[in-house]
Amino acid sequence: MLAPHIKKKVDELWNRFWAAGLTNPLVAVEQITYLLFLKRLEDIDFKRLQRGFRSIYTGFESCRWSYIRHEKTNPSHLIDVVFPWLRELEKHFSNTSADGTELASLNNRMADAYFQLDPNKGKVLSDAIDAIDQLFARAGEGSAAQDIMGDTFEYLLSEVATAGKNGQFRTPRHLIRFMVELLDPEPGQRVIDPAAGTGGFLFSTQQHLMRK
Repeated sequence: MLAPHIKKKVDELWNRFWAAGLTNPLVAVEQITYLLFLKRLEDIDFKRLQRGFRSIYTGFESCRWSYIRHEKTNPSHLIDVVFPWLRELEKHFSNTSADGTELASLNNRMADAYFQLDPNKGKVLSDAIDAIDQLFARAGEGSAAQDIMGDTFEYLLSEVATAGKNGQFRTPRHLIRFMVELLDPEPGQRVIDPAAGTGGFLFSTQQHLMRK
């Protein structure tokens, strides 16, 4: 259960993304969760270094949360630098060096990580980063910080079902890929998606055809 002051910060975070145009509840939850993970990731890497493992940031120092904080009014840095690195995160550590951390169960879950905030919304990103720093300010490191992250995510999911925040829901990318692979369209065929939304099925179909 989130403490009232933390719940207030999470609500502020949600509202900032909502006002910036991320009105799909699942997209908003996803984007906030990516930022929470990036915040925790630097602490996780510090623990790995203490165990004698190589930093996951080697050659990618600008992907650290401490660097992101300095670039907090620049969404393009996340879009063009941090998230391409995040999608290939597992290339930067071994299974052994992930033991005992949140990275142990990553299982390529960041392969579809994209930051969807408008590059012109620098103030929104700055406010979001400040709010996340404040969320963790009293937690320190270790299990307390992990608990706050888990509780925050749980609260965000519960908000998806709250009246007034239900909107259009995006199909998860792994389900889109699975359905396109089942359909297995051939070059020259036409594909229609009458409820295209953000075009996820059409984009995945295009990628499938290009691979063939």
